[in-house]
Amino acid sequence: MIITEPKAEFLYEGETYRIGATVIANEKSAYAGLVGEICEIRTGEDKETENETPEIFCRFEPPKLSADITELEKRFSDACAAEKKIEDIPLDSVIMSPEMLICPDNDRNKEKIYVLTEEWANDGDGGFNTEVFTDALTAKAFLNFKLSNEMSDGLIAKWQSDEEFKFEENDSAYTAWVDGYYTELHYTLKIEVKEMTVSPDFVSGIGKRYLEKCRYEDFYSQVSEWEDAETLNEDEWQRFISDARIPEEINAGLSDIYWEEYWNAVCEAAHKLLNEYLEKHSEETK
Repeated sequence: MIITEPKAEFLYEGETYRIGATVIANEKSAYAGLVGEICEIRTGEDKETENETPEIFCRFEPPKLSADITELEKRFSDACAAEKKIEDIPLDSVIMSPEMLICPDNDRNKEKIYVLTEEWANDGDGGFNTEVFTDALTAKAFLNFKLSNEMSDGLIAKWQSDEEFKFEENDSAYTAWVDGYYTELHYTLKIEVKEMTVSPDFVSGIGKRYLEKCRYEDFYSQVSEWEDAETLNEDEWQRFISDARIPEEINAGLSDIYWEEYWNAVCEAAHKLLNEYLEKHSEETK
């Protein structure tokens, strides 16, 4: 199958690839870091290579920064064992496998983040600071912490006695200033909700950290009541329950039966859902 129609979509392993969609080459490709668009998709007998996965043809934009151009040239020169300049590197109709691409427009690759911005000016001195959080409560807590500091021993405390002191606030922002001198004397805190594009490797890393955290918690729940462990002093106990080998030792101890049951569960879920879809398909085609 060859797909070239604009906006036509192809679903592969839960990821949607759309003709014309923006893509980013990841570290698994020599084109890592380049931004481009999908111009063609090929599967089955229409593929030009012997790869088992679909072929995603991409048109990449050349890098704009000198350092990035040099890095790309070096990468291809090393791979080809010959000097390559940017004009020697093919950027049109590049065949990529799905695992080499990040699709930033796909909602599955987006996560909500909370950006806390702090900006101020004080008689010629000014600054700007941004912090990013993954949940609203933590972002709000930091807003309140910073605001409390400014009200007790910062710019707001300094200006509050001025007759022209003004402020505005809502549930996610606070701005204070001296009326008539906003450009020279102001302080602002605000939280903005934005979307962050995350790569599969990033998600995998977070998942691994969470799994390791669970391993430590499960380990502690087992040994916390063991009488033998009471022999250890406090320093030994802390080193024991935080030993870096704990997750690996637990993973290594999982038997083949565990994984057999896991794949049985996957198979049962697949059969259950497939039967539902087949039943629905049968009803709709009567």
